[in-house]
Amino acid sequence: MFKNFRPLGNRILIEREVLTELKTESGLITNVDPVAGEMPPIGTVIAVGPGSYQNGALIPVDVAVGDKIYFMRHADTLLDDTYSVIAENAVLGVIE
Repeated sequence: MFKNFRPLGNRILIEREVLTELKTESGLITNVDPVAGEMPPIGTVIAVGPGSYQNGALIPVDVAVGDKIYFMRHADTLLDDTYSVIAENAVLGVIE
């Protein structure tokens, strides 16, 4: 659905990783981290913006499409259950 989404500036489109599916007592299946009780802050980069300007020079985003990243909790904007947009400064690191 968001494969044609083009992030602006230093934004990054990620596909969030689902570590586990939990079934509640009522039968609902949720995609959450069983320890934190929420979705884990891990995802795969789908698209990156061109970067941001500093002192008139374009500084490109430091991650690439296909990178698996760990980012700050609650730093993303959810687009749906799978895709989120985050700013580059919310990325904590690349998982290799």
